[in-house]
Amino acid sequence: MPRTITCAPSACGEVGNIPSPFRLKDNLKGCGDSSFELACEDNCTVLSLLDGRYHVKSINIWSFWYNGGMEVIDLGLQKGNCSCLPLHPLMPSNFSEEYPFFIAPIYPMVTMMSCSKPVRSPLYINVEPCITLNGYYSYAVINASASEIEEFCTITTSIVTGNYLLYKIEALFGENRKISYNDIHDTLANGFNLSY
Repeated sequence: MPRTITCAPSACGEVGNIPSPFRLKDNLKGCGDSSFELACEDNCTVLSLLDGRYHVKSINIWSFWYNGGMEVIDLGLQKGNCSCLPLHPLMPSNFSEEYPFFIAPIYPMVTMMSCSKPVRSPLYINVEPCITLNGYYSYAVINASASEIEEFCTITTSIVTGNYLLYKIEALFGENRKISYNDIHDTLANGFNLSY
């Protein structure tokens, strides 16, 4: 008679329950799905995906829109250090059917730009002195459309954020204050939702 595998619950750091289909690298073979493998490094749950590594803050088995989701943060982002950007920003277009994960198109996007001259638009949020490029002006634009990108500007990167950014904008509006790059960076450092 074949032996039945008993899979003990997994946990690592702030993720107190790592549910199936997820598994930790050192779990018994047959426990969880290898497509959902995580690592526990220095008491931190880590997801390796595409070329990047992401700190997993939480895993939700079920969400209203999808099977489930997990809050992740690019390991390059450091809370309180506004000069840090993600090492491997993920975009919805990064995913194909071969990956079990995807980014729902409902989350805000921050587009970082370098411009050869100053931009006089409330949509362009100055990121200096956090990020500087010699001879260029650096800006962040939230949910930029192609028509909002000035011809003398170049997109350097685009970063998916969580809904934290929308909540922050709403709170600042209530305080009659504009959003700053430090506000944006704080929300980036809170991570975003990766669905599965």
